[in-house]
Amino acid sequence: MEPISNKSFFTLTTKLVALVFLLLLSANPVSAAELKNSVETSNPPVKQFLSDFRELTLSPLHWEKKQWLTASLVLGTTVMLYNNDAKLFALVQEQRNEAWDLVSTVVQPLGNGLYLLPSLAGLYLYGCSA
Repeated sequence: MEPISNKSFFTLTTKLVALVFLLLLSANPVSAAELKNSVETSNPPVKQFLSDFRELTLSPLHWEKKQWLTASLVLGTTVMLYNNDAKLFALVQEQRNEAWDLVSTVVQPLGNGLYLLPSLAGLYLYGCSA
């Protein structure tokens, strides 16, 4: 397999970002009233988590065509990025400069589980209590 050129990489990246953006715009938002009526808030957080996990696990059984299409696009994008990871890494390293090194040192700790997992847990608990 031949390496991708910078121009084709950026064209592909632009198309991919546009596709993901359009998918996010096409999502069917749920109104706050519908959400409040559908969420049981009397359960303790652990019980609510288990209930949510069960619903999340079984929800694909009830998906419509548009939801399967969205999931397929997300999965396809993920597989494409995974398969081209080494090439993308090499290309990004070629474009490296001091400004991006500074951004990287500031942003890198945010991906660490020490910050990420408690933040996600806090957001989940906030969602259960709201």
